Amino acid sequence: MMNEYLLYYIPFLYFYKTRLKSFLKFISWVCIYVFPIFLFVVFFQKNTFNPEDIIIMLLSMILVYVLYEIGYIFNDTETIRKEVNPTLRLNKKQFDFYYANKVTIYIFRFVIALSLSVELAFLEIPLFNSLLPWAIVLVYMLYNYFRSRVNLLLHFILVTLRYSLPILMVTGVKIEVVLYIMLVFPVVNLIERCGEKRFNIDFFSKKMCTDHNMLRIKYYLILLIICVPISVIINSPDFIALIITLLYFFFYRTLSYVFIIKGKRSEL
Repeated sequence: MMNEYLLYYIPFLYFYKTRLKSFLKFISWVCIYVFPIFLFVVFFQKNTFNPEDIIIMLLSMILVYVLYEIGYIFNDTETIRKEVNPTLRLNKKQFDFYYANKVTIYIFRFVIALSLSVELAFLEIPLFNSLLPWAIVLVYMLYNYFRSRVNLLLHFILVTLRYSLPILMVTGVKIEVVLYIMLVFPVVNLIERCGEKRFNIDFFSKKMCTDHNMLRIKYYLILLIICVPISVIINSPDFIALIITLLYFFFYRTLSYVFIIKGKRSEL
């Protein structure tokens, strides 16, 4: 089996080859996904945090992406057949390999995912929690089936699952954790997607989402202005975790914007 086909089998490789495509984007993904989840885990587990929490978090991330990549693969090989102008992320050889081996590919990935769920169960994660990431496959299948504004809701659910599940594996299923995670990334991501031309929502495409970088900065600044006073009133350690993560994203997005502006100026 040639290297160009390994992306179907090795966790994260399909995501890297078809979505990230560069080391710089990989670093960005670590900054907006891995590190924020680590922050939440550390602060939510402030009094009981231990090395096993990191193991559980990492195993959960791998499980989430093994299942998430099933959705990516199906979208890039099966769903595109129904689209008029599909985005092609694979070359002809990779397409041919997929159609000749797709049963094996999906079985292999499901076996990996099941093994990770079992491993999490051995780490004393409740069985329901260890199986919860499998909901990603169902939601992604619905996402690949629909081609309408329903996709906005389904994508929002997928992003929420992707961000919240590694944390919930450590903290246990808590509604407040899911709500905080929604505020940190999925909500602003939903706003950005509402601005895509294919959804034809003028308010977002012509007003709110003309500059995604500035939108992100304003979003986190507004949330901080609202949440900081609330944190003083309720004095909740969990809410402090939200504030710290919002601060992180605000400074990250601001610095990213500054570097983008500097880069554009240097090209003039």
